[in-house]
Amino acid sequence: MAFTDFKVVYNSSEMKGLNGFADINDRVSCGSVRNVCFARAVGVNRSFLSDLKTLEDILTEKSRKGLAVYARIGKLTSGIPYDKTEYYSDSYDMWVASGRTYLRIKTSGLNEKTVVLLNRACKAALGRLVPVKEINGNSGFSSIEKNFFVKVMFWFDGLPDDIKKATGGDLPVKLAADNVLKKHEYLFFYMLTQAGVNVLLIQSRADISASEEGMELSHKTVLGGFDNSMKIPVYGSDVSGVSSAKQSSEQAVPTLKLPERNRVKKHSVPEISQKYAVNTGRENKAVNSADRKEKTYEELAALARSVVMISLHNRNGDVIGVGSGIMIARSGYILTNNHVAKGAAYYSVKIENDDRIYYTDDIVKNNYMLDLALIRIERMLDPIPVYNGRKELVRGQRVIAIGSPLGLFNSVSDGIISGFRIKSDEVRMIQFTAPISNGSSGGAVLNMYGEIIGISTAGIDEGQNINLAIDYIYINEFIRGFV
Repeated sequence: MAFTDFKVVYNSSEMKGLNGFADINDRVSCGSVRNVCFARAVGVNRSFLSDLKTLEDILTEKSRKGLAVYARIGKLTSGIPYDKTEYYSDSYDMWVASGRTYLRIKTSGLNEKTVVLLNRACKAALGRLVPVKEINGNSGFSSIEKNFFVKVMFWFDGLPDDIKKATGGDLPVKLAADNVLKKHEYLFFYMLTQAGVNVLLIQSRADISASEEGMELSHKTVLGGFDNSMKIPVYGSDVSGVSSAKQSSEQAVPTLKLPERNRVKKHSVPEISQKYAVNTGRENKAVNSADRKEKTYEELAALARSVVMISLHNRNGDVIGVGSGIMIARSGYILTNNHVAKGAAYYSVKIENDDRIYYTDDIVKNNYMLDLALIRIERMLDPIPVYNGRKELVRGQRVIAIGSPLGLFNSVSDGIISGFRIKSDEVRMIQFTAPISNGSSGGAVLNMYGEIIGISTAGIDEGQNINLAIDYIYINEFIRGFV
């Protein structure tokens, strides 16, 4: 029988060593309370590998005898295939429309009560994603929430079947994971504990950040110092349905290949209506109005230092696409197109006058309708301010486009605003003449004051210099809370 109305109580017992996880919560609690362990074994000691073997021998034997369910998994998949992203995105929309009561996942054969339990656990994890004070007044939170929902549902469906099917049941469920460092991954395992799964994070190379530790969700046991050379053996078991941990390996960066760029088909679209010609009423703090003056072309071209080239990599490390991005906050946030960011396992980011390549798989938020995405790298940046709408944009206004067409890093071109268009989903687009090509998507479209008025997103094949950019109105709304 599976109980879905139990209260989770966390066991804070000190583990004497890595193998102590085998004995914690050895039996499922009865009634309305379920004791759960969420532990982190941080660093390594001399007996690390032997303790890990003892732990897995004990729990594998218990699994074989039907007394528990155990598995250990490796790194969670960061790049979600596009078709699965669409599936879980639709699942999120259904979930919200149902008042967050109907949870649709891909795994079949789960007990209905287990799905109810997972639904409750998902809401608990989302409650930890962003503090309430940051959510209030931030309409962009739904995009952050959706991105998190898509990830955790994808990860749950990828867990070993035995773990999923035993969640909330009568047997103790124990899951170990190797080196969990990112916030979304950490909250995913917290979600599992809210569903009654005992979780051990084996942090041999590094630990979670101070902000995640400040949540006080897991119990920390320090084994010793970190060891980046420590190779944790692959978990192997002949227990049906238990998957092995997969070891990740460093991949060489291959020769650049250019992707196909999404193009907008030529069609008739109406002129921009007056309702879209609005002033945001917000002052851009990055620019003092007293210092605001038009820049020379040389000064505008120098802003290429704040436009990056983004290469998309698959799981094998191959480059499967290339695009551009714009620095929009000092703390590492880069704005690009959703169609640039989607479908990659991870990204490599190139910055002008910086020989280092920055790797990340951190998509902070995205919006399919607006074709906007936000990624983050571990580096302080020099952001470009976004226009605040003090005057309406007009046809004939001069603009500068910066991007990496055909992989030619940070090319600069000039032109004018040639019109305003409305996409079928009521999104305002700026039509401009500054030439762009494959690789320019996600690049900056600037006014003569060096402010972002749009982000390059598409071109029309049948025309000459007919290019489109997402309007600054949507950019300001999308990045609110990050700048």
